[in-house]
Amino acid sequence: ILKSLVENYIRDGQPVGSSTLARDSRLMVSSATIRNIMADLEKMGYLQSPHTSSGRIPTTLGYRLFVDHFISVQKPVDVDIQKIRQQLDFDQGAAKLVQKASSLLSGITHLTGIVTVPRRERLTLRQVEFLPLSYSRVLVILIFNDREVENRVIHTKRDFSRSELEQAGNFLTEKLHGKDLFLVRQNLLNELRQHQSNIDEMLGSVISVAEEMQVDGKTSDFVIDGRDNLFGEEIGENVDDLKSLFSVFNQKNDVLHLLDQCMQAQGLQIFIGEEAGHQAFDCCSVVAAPYCKDGRVVGVLGVVGPQRMHYDKVVSTVDITAKLLSSAFDFPGEGDVNKG
Repeated sequence: ILKSLVENYIRDGQPVGSSTLARDSRLMVSSATIRNIMADLEKMGYLQSPHTSSGRIPTTLGYRLFVDHFISVQKPVDVDIQKIRQQLDFDQGAAKLVQKASSLLSGITHLTGIVTVPRRERLTLRQVEFLPLSYSRVLVILIFNDREVENRVIHTKRDFSRSELEQAGNFLTEKLHGKDLFLVRQNLLNELRQHQSNIDEMLGSVISVAEEMQVDGKTSDFVIDGRDNLFGEEIGENVDDLKSLFSVFNQKNDVLHLLDQCMQAQGLQIFIGEEAGHQAFDCCSVVAAPYCKDGRVVGVLGVVGPQRMHYDKVVSTVDITAKLLSSAFDFPGEGDVNKG
């Protein structure tokens, strides 16, 4: 009866009465029996009666029981899987991957998508290589911390020959090898002003790529997409609840604290209402999962929405996006939806 009631409320958004449950639950019991059971569930804290309505809606405790025992996670539709796979293109670089993942989560679930920027160790550069492409474009290949590789295509002011790019790569590798790029940046810029402009331009591209990676050792940040989706959902009792939630998004620390809990946990996590640990989330649910690089958790992605969300679809979308984002970081162009 609880399962049927929650499913009805998620679908229709209206308090559910005993007659509706008698029709939809497929249980061979009378409406009177269902009314008695609903009253018991209300006393136990799983249901509540809004205003003077004869119907009932689930409480946070009711949603928790439903999520833990009754949801059947749906496999994402093939078109969504294909959309995620195509748009999480490793060649975009880490920053754009994170932005795209957040946008995909929001677009598919019609809720708010959040993805933390990957956490990395101190940025120590090992090797720089430049390869010429057509139309004044250059492929920048950077190797950090022995095994982290970042590729980026940049546009230059003029065409460079392969020998010029090789010279620039060798020069910068010699200057930067084993050093923290951000700590030595200003000294390098001052020193390289004395050299030819193409080396200066190449160094600028290296620093630009590194800055986009956001790996300067500061607290990890996050990217959020689809905040406006919350305006059409049942978030709290009034607009003040939305203002409070948006304030948390802007302050960021509380969101990061919540997502950090997922960094320490195993697999996908669902926080319902006050379980999130911050008053602004009391009217929401958060579904989040960690994503990895080289088998190591480097970030978290998730969806924020009303407690009355379609958990089966949201859970599967968050799960598959986390797997494909991990694949994009590990295996360029070879993400396997079934991996993990």
